[in-house]
Amino acid sequence: MDQLFPDRPNNPGVEERDPLYGFAGHRYNWQQSASGSAAEEFADMFLGWTYNTWEGDFDGLRAPEGQMRAEFMDLVMPFLVVWAATK
Repeated sequence: MDQLFPDRPNNPGVEERDPLYGFAGHRYNWQQSASGSAAEEFADMFLGWTYNTWEGDFDGLRAPEGQMRAEFMDLVMPFLVVWAATK
């Protein structure tokens, strides 16, 4: 992925002070896995895409990391849905 994409590390935090990496909440809320693998991160992004819920900022807008994740999923999911439906 792009170097600027907010890839999360393995074992993301669950504390309020820990970064959200663009997800709407911490682990076991909007991040179901502690793994930083691409597959687990994509699965958690699928949850955010399904509910259109991402990390916000203080103005009620999406945080830059949340916006990046949302744009990525909005780009790839139409293709993946069609691909899955034709299998």
